[in-house]
Amino acid sequence: MPQHTAARNGETSPLLGAQQQHYPESEVQKPAPPRWLWQAKNPHTVVLILAIISFFVCSASAMVNMALTRLIEDNLCHRFYDRNEGTSRSYLPIDEKDCKFDKLQSDLAYLLGATSTIEAIFCLVFAFPYGILADIIGRKPVFLLSVSGAAINIIFTLAVLWFRYSASYTMLGPVFSIIGGGNAVFMAVLYSMVSDVLTCHGSSAFFVLTLSALIGNSAAPAVAANLMHTFSPWVPALLALVIVPLAIGLVVFVPETLPLAKQKQHPEILRTHEAEDPDADTDHHHHHSEAPTHSFKSKLTQTFNHLKDFLSAISFRNPSLILVLATFLVRMPETYATGMLFVQYVSVRAGWTIAEAGYLLAVRGAINMVVLLIALPVLSKLVIFQAGSVAAKDLSLARFSAGFAVLGLLLIGAPSVGVMIVGLGLSTFAAGLAPLCRSLASSYVAPEDTSKLYTLIGMLDAGGLIYAGPSMAWLFTKGMQLKGLWMGLPYFVLAGAYVLCVVVLLLVRVPPLPIVDDDELEEDRL
Repeated sequence: MPQHTAARNGETSPLLGAQQQHYPESEVQKPAPPRWLWQAKNPHTVVLILAIISFFVCSASAMVNMALTRLIEDNLCHRFYDRNEGTSRSYLPIDEKDCKFDKLQSDLAYLLGATSTIEAIFCLVFAFPYGILADIIGRKPVFLLSVSGAAINIIFTLAVLWFRYSASYTMLGPVFSIIGGGNAVFMAVLYSMVSDVLTCHGSSAFFVLTLSALIGNSAAPAVAANLMHTFSPWVPALLALVIVPLAIGLVVFVPETLPLAKQKQHPEILRTHEAEDPDADTDHHHHHSEAPTHSFKSKLTQTFNHLKDFLSAISFRNPSLILVLATFLVRMPETYATGMLFVQYVSVRAGWTIAEAGYLLAVRGAINMVVLLIALPVLSKLVIFQAGSVAAKDLSLARFSAGFAVLGLLLIGAPSVGVMIVGLGLSTFAAGLAPLCRSLASSYVAPEDTSKLYTLIGMLDAGGLIYAGPSMAWLFTKGMQLKGLWMGLPYFVLAGAYVLCVVVLLLVRVPPLPIVDDDELEEDRL
């Protein structure tokens, strides 16, 4: 969780490999009563509780990231002056403005970037295994593990800074992602639980979950900035440690949803099985708990085989799908550059404190909500009449979003703070590019391949986060060396990357007809 904000809009959810399936209510058994009286019985109540959990965790993540940037800067600053002045100032305050020189800011950027890369690697490695484990032992145990691992990461990082060890030790924090798989698994489990409890028409529920995460990521930077300005960076950091256990505690009100997922996968088998033996479901779960290792190995092998077959298949399909997937390679660098790197960038370029620069993240979050909740839906309704199909509409809006992102990123690189803010607003259209391209990509594959496609997109996102931190840190350092207008170098390069996205999207051709499975065609003929 430290060093990069929680996944925006739940884009990491496909890593679990769960696919929302729609069944008529008559074909999915009603959920069994919760084991405990205080657990939610209504699916909509479950979704609401999960949305509150998402809000708390995303808020905690955003607050701790703001605080850690300043705390790590302060740690590096003290060590620099201790080393160069020959006198110990370890416990004396240093004005933040005395820390805004190139060498220290370069070290800070590289340290944050390296930590983000290490965290991304662990998430990429462990997301699949924990996703499969959630399909065996249940959603809630894996959820608790993922949030606990993130909390331990925060505690370890804060302990390093509190006891004034070298800030480089904070790079060991992401190792605790081994416990639960990190933020990617957390978001994936939340979305899977929502999918489990809904029998049909779950888009509004996913919207609520996405909105709660967006609100948390938007409001928390302003709260953190105010607390940092009024008190100390330690206050929002410690507040985040209080919020995380609160989110974990809310899980007791949510029943385990895995049995519902199994009912969706095999409704007719479960109905027959339970009709023959009312206690068979209990025995069935007991059997799984006795031999989880075998199930885990078989599911892991099956998952990788399916993904390998899918990768082989798409390489021979419409090349437009490959072009659409290529756009996901720039999403995480843009997310990183307009997140915590942006705070450091504004702090150095405009001479602001990190707390003051943090308010701009709240502004960006508010604009982001307007773009995703109002601007894009309105444009969607206007474009659909001319586009002729949903895929064509998604493609048109994706081109539009990428074009505005180019302009916004160029303006962020300008010396004027006012121009930066305008650019920040325009760059929020990049947030709409990922869901649009996700929807567009799904139009090229058969329905049964959708979860594999989303898994591949999740891997591209994780891969993008691996190089996002170091590459942006290098460009930021290079920009400080070149001075002047070139201090905006990270954003100029990103603007160039989004120009390529526009070119790529101009080459994309929407599928003329929806892909229909051969077996379904045969059934229609019969």
